[in-house]
Amino acid sequence: MNSRLFISRIIASFMCIVFVITFLFAGFIQMPKVNAKDGIPNQDISDSLSNISVNIVHTDSDIVCVNNNLGVNPLYNNQHYTVEINWEIEANKYDNHVEPGDYFWLDISNSYFSFSNSIGESPLKYDNGTGEKTIGYWKIENNKIYCRFSDDCTFFTQVSGYFEATGTFYSSNQGTTTITLGGEDIDVSMNPPSTGFPFAGTGSPTWNGGTLSKLGTHYQGDDYLGWSLYVNFDNAVKVANNITPSPLNNVIVRDDLPDDLIVNNVLFLTPINHPKDEYSLSSQSAFKLDLTSQMTRKDESEFSSTTEWEEYINTHAKTYGVSLNNKTLIANLGNLPGSLHMANDKAAFRTLLTTNYNNFSEDELDALVDIYYDTNTSSYPVYAVQVYIKSKSNSSSGAFAKDSYTNSATLESDSVDTNASDYLEVENVNAGIQGITPKTAVLIKKDADTGEVISGASFKLQVLTNSNWTDYTPTSGDAIRVTDSNGRVTFENLETGTYRFIETEAAASYDINSVDYSADSFTVAISDTQGHEITATNAKLADDDDNPDGNNPDGNNPDDNNPDGNTPDGNDPDGNDPDGNNPDGNDPDGNDPDGNDPDGNNPDGNDPSDDIPDGNDPDGNDPDGNDPDGNNPDGNDPNSGEPEDDTIVDTGDHSSINTFLIITILSSITLSVTFILKKRHDIY
Repeated sequence: MNSRLFISRIIASFMCIVFVITFLFAGFIQMPKVNAKDGIPNQDISDSLSNISVNIVHTDSDIVCVNNNLGVNPLYNNQHYTVEINWEIEANKYDNHVEPGDYFWLDISNSYFSFSNSIGESPLKYDNGTGEKTIGYWKIENNKIYCRFSDDCTFFTQVSGYFEATGTFYSSNQGTTTITLGGEDIDVSMNPPSTGFPFAGTGSPTWNGGTLSKLGTHYQGDDYLGWSLYVNFDNAVKVANNITPSPLNNVIVRDDLPDDLIVNNVLFLTPINHPKDEYSLSSQSAFKLDLTSQMTRKDESEFSSTTEWEEYINTHAKTYGVSLNNKTLIANLGNLPGSLHMANDKAAFRTLLTTNYNNFSEDELDALVDIYYDTNTSSYPVYAVQVYIKSKSNSSSGAFAKDSYTNSATLESDSVDTNASDYLEVENVNAGIQGITPKTAVLIKKDADTGEVISGASFKLQVLTNSNWTDYTPTSGDAIRVTDSNGRVTFENLETGTYRFIETEAAASYDINSVDYSADSFTVAISDTQGHEITATNAKLADDDDNPDGNNPDGNNPDDNNPDGNTPDGNDPDGNDPDGNNPDGNDPDGNDPDGNDPDGNNPDGNDPSDDIPDGNDPDGNDPDGNDPDGNNPDGNDPNSGEPEDDTIVDTGDHSSINTFLIITILSSITLSVTFILKKRHDIY
């Protein structure tokens, strides 16, 4: 093979490879960056959450235990607390990133709090003034909060909200520990140890409910309703006040649940209060001992008839059972006091107290051991019983059929027959959401003296970040913007934060150092319903001493006495002859009537040797596109058909196109050389 042909083929191959690599690289570097969530529904966007804060309030006493992730009061074992978790998805992570069907999880599972599963999903609605929008739905599932977005989420560019549910705190430990809710670690105090009588001076327990009282409870998010039957609590109050109680014998209670409710579980409890001194109990901080293990369960399903079942319960103390349809509870509590016992001796009672509640001081333990001891039986009998029925809906979905329920119960004994009822509203899980539309900031520039608007002043925005002001980069448009004919500059789509305007260049004849703002800064908040407007004023630059306007309108010498500014001696009306003797300003000798100066002083700028009368183009352009003086202000050739430079619109970065063209040209040259070499080879 001819060496020249061989070399040409190598060069051609090399150039083709370069062409392909360059083409692919140029295309690669211009590929748009696409967020993985954009346009893709049903994605987990949990990592987009920000500004999460937690508040915890005791459900019964309204004592705040955690405020914005800061523990302020202790938590106590087996107490109900309302937990509120606030959250946000900022604009840069929400707008054009969150699609219908996208969802997030907030983990609230830990070893200290337990939350019931929600019954189905609850809507998250927000009215932005144009009508209510259901932005999403949420529920509690397996100690986690789940939220998914609906089609209406696209109406907003940012969202924030909160979830609120009631959970039970479980911990017998003392001291400070860390709990995690919504991904936030919170230091809290648990069951602080007591000394002496912490509730000294408080009132004694009171009771207005008589022998039987009924109380329904429902906590936000729970899938069950609680019904408590308080039996003989008036006698327990007598004990608390060091008064001999009255016995209540052969006590039988019955509760028939209404509507769609059925019995899920039953507990038997008795109250223990903190003492206020060594002789009597206080009205503060009661807890309950579980007596269920002392009761025997016998359900109707174990008997041949309802009558047989009811007869058995009525004649056997410390038994209880549930009907075949799970709607009726019957319990025989026996004698109060007498049948049920907390402990048989002082040592056992002291151990029982510390096992169930370790927050008593030694003085309190000594007082409780003495107050509850019955010298007649040499034991710790039960005076009052709380029968707690946990009820659920019998619907397939588990959802309650009604928003409220009324439930009645009866009590029969040797001395008293009575009944009690209560009305209970279902507490739906609570949550809120705000759909946030972009906020706008407008600056209006005015004259400090006249109040007239000023155009042509340049401004930028700065945002406060970590206590430092940094230049704000808009999501679109220029970072520096110029006031229009109305003296306005506008920045749209601002996220939450604190901002300020900064003047970068004053309008003509105005002093940039005199700028004064109606507000030094402004804060865009989630709660904003409209944008922010700032006014900036400027004073004009200081006047010159000799010229009250500070300007020379004729372009003359303001220090001269010649209003036309033509000659220092003021004798040349045309401004042509420095001696003032040549009225037409043509020839210093006064001999050149046609204005053609052989000495090269051509005041009209004409060339006597040229055929062109003026030697110039009236508008400063050279009609043939050749400008000998280089004074073509447009720099264009009027005959070439090319538009002026300032009419050419730059459509973007053409580097890849230019690369493509260069490679194409090089490849064409290479192929041409190859063809020529081949032809020469063929000739030879």
